[in-house]
Amino acid sequence: MWSIIRAVWERINQACERILQFFSTYWRLVYLVFVEIWKRIVGLAKYPIAMTRAGACIVGVFVLLAIAMAERYPYDPPPGVAIGLLGLAAVVMAVRADGLKTPEKVGWIIVAFLLFYVEVKSIQNERDQHEREQNAASQLQLKGFSDIGDGIKAAIRDSDQNFKETMSRSDTILSGLSSSIQFQTGGDSFLYVPIQEPMSLNNGNEFVPVGLPILEGKYPLRDVQAEGHDIETGKTWFLNYGTIYPQNTGELGRARYSPPNLGFSDSHKQPVVTYISLSTSNGSYFEEIQFRTNKDGKWKKAMRVIKTGAKNPKALKSEIDPDYPENPIDWNR
Repeated sequence: MWSIIRAVWERINQACERILQFFSTYWRLVYLVFVEIWKRIVGLAKYPIAMTRAGACIVGVFVLLAIAMAERYPYDPPPGVAIGLLGLAAVVMAVRADGLKTPEKVGWIIVAFLLFYVEVKSIQNERDQHEREQNAASQLQLKGFSDIGDGIKAAIRDSDQNFKETMSRSDTILSGLSSSIQFQTGGDSFLYVPIQEPMSLNNGNEFVPVGLPILEGKYPLRDVQAEGHDIETGKTWFLNYGTIYPQNTGELGRARYSPPNLGFSDSHKQPVVTYISLSTSNGSYFEEIQFRTNKDGKWKKAMRVIKTGAKNPKALKSEIDPDYPENPIDWNR
């Protein structure tokens, strides 16, 4: 560490010695050059100039005015002032033309160049100021247009927000109205009658229990009517249920009696087919029921519910026993 500090200190001492050596060597030469230049300046200042006192004063006044105008003192001269002074200088020079000496002529030439320079500078300053004013006006106009654009955008945003709020309120009203209409008409709710698996009797007949009508959906169905027929005798039966509500609304309005049970002979031609028509406030439904015996000789059922009047109707509800012998089922019988 100390060796590094010592080496740096030696370098500094060497640099200082070289600087002192330079000044000691060349100082005399620098001094002699400065003295010679000063003598020439003093000699030039003492050189006699053949100019009258009046001419020197007039030229000096114009030179001072030109320098003051070039430095914008006491104010920034507009274009034309320097040209006016140049014209005045030309008049003075013309009046004094007979007595002009060469130094005074040179002075008037210097005055002319100074005033010309001042005029050019005034024109440039005015042009620069005009450009600044134009730029400021353009910026002000752009800011005004930007403020107008921002105001239009804000108005559009407010209008969009008001429109969205209006549409939201309208959607709420329409949603409530739609819900009210669906509550009155039944919406997408539908009915079906559950059919149990056939039970064999000792007399060679089959007994099929039929359950209470079941509503699927969240809207009640009104003016519900069910119609079917006896498989063996073909006798038609008809039931009027009135209004049936969804199962989660309690006992009010639920069906309290089921359609007649089904029955048929074991010797009936297969498939045994029967239908139940269901008419409600939102349309009519058709429930088709088929029975067949499987390989074990046991009767099995298949059931589907479709909405009548629809193109390419799809089953809204279907129940097919796992070992029903026909798959797929031909419902077009």
